[in-house]
Amino acid sequence: MTMNPVEVEGKVRQLDNEVQAIYEMLAGIEGTQRRHSNRFQEIAARLDEIDQRLTGRLDTVDRRFDTIDGKVDMVLGCCGAAHPAPPEKATRSAHRPIPWTAG
Repeated sequence: MTMNPVEVEGKVRQLDNEVQAIYEMLAGIEGTQRRHSNRFQEIAARLDEIDQRLTGRLDTVDRRFDTIDGKVDMVLGCCGAAHPAPPEKATRSAHRPIPWTAG
């Protein structure tokens, strides 16, 4: 089936309009991706900040436990008592065992 010049011109215009619409959609998608990337970077920076704060706090708690452990060892040493070994494992509930580590 052959098309006359008017039909060909109309089809070309239609295809051109569709291509332009596709480019507009792609531009919108690109903008959305850019905004999402920026937001992800903001969230990642915030999570890094929170991670650093938590690490600092956990280090502080760990040092405090080390200090207390040293004091307990000193008190037990003065009394001549041996530091009791932790049990193999204790349970918080029947379903969740808590592993004990020496140290």
